[in-house]
Amino acid sequence: MVQRLSALGYRVAIAGKLHVGPQEVFPFERIPGTNTPERGYENNPGLRYDLTLAPVDTWLGAQEAGKPFVLIVADHSPHVIWPENPIYKPEEVDIPPIHIDTDDTRKARARYYTDVTKMDANLGKLMNLMDKHGMTGNSILMFTADQGPQWAFGKWGLYDYGIQVPFIVRWPGEVSAGTRTDALVSQVDILPTMVEIANGVPPQDIDGKSFMAVLKTPSAKHRDTIFASHTGDRLMNRSPMRMLRTDQYKYILNLAPEIPYTTHMDRATDHDGGREYWPSWRIASFRNAHAAAVLWRYHNRPAEELYDIDTDPWEQVNLAADPMYADMLDRFRTQMKATREAQGDHETGPEDLSAPNKNRGKGKGPVAPYVF
Repeated sequence: MVQRLSALGYRVAIAGKLHVGPQEVFPFERIPGTNTPERGYENNPGLRYDLTLAPVDTWLGAQEAGKPFVLIVADHSPHVIWPENPIYKPEEVDIPPIHIDTDDTRKARARYYTDVTKMDANLGKLMNLMDKHGMTGNSILMFTADQGPQWAFGKWGLYDYGIQVPFIVRWPGEVSAGTRTDALVSQVDILPTMVEIANGVPPQDIDGKSFMAVLKTPSAKHRDTIFASHTGDRLMNRSPMRMLRTDQYKYILNLAPEIPYTTHMDRATDHDGGREYWPSWRIASFRNAHAAAVLWRYHNRPAEELYDIDTDPWEQVNLAADPMYADMLDRFRTQMKATREAQGDHETGPEDLSAPNKNRGKGKGPVAPYVF
């Protein structure tokens, strides 16, 4: 993004959460002072960082008239740890059918929604700053998230709860307010779209392709199929998987179904994001059939999964063994093989823990700045 858009005359900056590096490869202009520890955790912030927009206000006010820019503002919310004092009542929050309804679940859910609202407020503040500096009318605002929530069957997985993320575009005079689209779009498509918006030629040597046509005509089609992958999280998650999704069907290939699926939600003990409610899920699994089924399915993944998203949006009825879908399954297998080959994806199991950590230099720790 930095290299492609800088070449088109854009200033490319980032504020808030950082996880890009090394800087010589990702040479974003970094707006300092936008990450501050939460009050009371100044000496040991860990996962407790907040986005601070005052430096963004100053940066926007210093922009040269006629000099275009791209600014990424990355919020920490609703990444764990969620606020300790929720603004919502636990008894009133929703519990998805793929989760287990316990008092501890509801308390954590209320905290999660409080963090979503916190992020929502930051987005409003940013929009107000754009108004303040007279930038709203000649700017494009894109809002998205990197993944689904840190809840079971969400983050670290390929169900829609984990990969379907919000995507909103405000482009005065070009995108009609209030319109929606059913077009399948991948986040790899954002960069070439931005290049086309900037009057450049969308690159042909990357996976993404511009969805400018969808912005102009919401009824336009974009992709027939979306590919996604999840390899693991080293010690916490040893269950790699790949996915193909059309507008109606989802195919998941689990590369190591013999390995029980685990994540920070059920195993981490050093921070919230699972530990505060997971024991109650285990207790409930011995008391009712639904809870037992949720936990069994969480830990045990079959070699193949096939879902009809239209009739089964929570992906609970696996059709892979249904003879009626045998031809469709074969087509997905063939397409997955070709897609993985095109990606150079030849993994057959979990990542090799004996190999050097690609995120680390020689004895120098992480090469990417990691401010949560």
